[in-house]
Amino acid sequence: MIMVSRKRYEKNPSLAALLNFVLWGLGYIYVWRFGHIKSISGLILIILQIALWKISTVKFENPIFVIPSLFFAYDAYKDAKKFQTKSL
Repeated sequence: MIMVSRKRYEKNPSLAALLNFVLWGLGYIYVWRFGHIKSISGLILIILQIALWKISTVKFENPIFVIPSLFFAYDAYKDAKKFQTKSL
């Protein structure tokens, strides 16, 4: 009988934060945990941010985009760290 081990790949918290800062939800998709609500909501956040870019005349530097971006970046960083500790 052949035993197949499923290795969990470690996720880089800094990369998850950067991805979520640039495009909301992308860091959640990078960390992807099957069935986790943030993984699914990551797709919705991407659509939301693109829609805001399309209908808004506000630049990216505006607090409307920067404040949520910082929050989502920090949250993705925490999720990736939590994913690392669970995979050990």
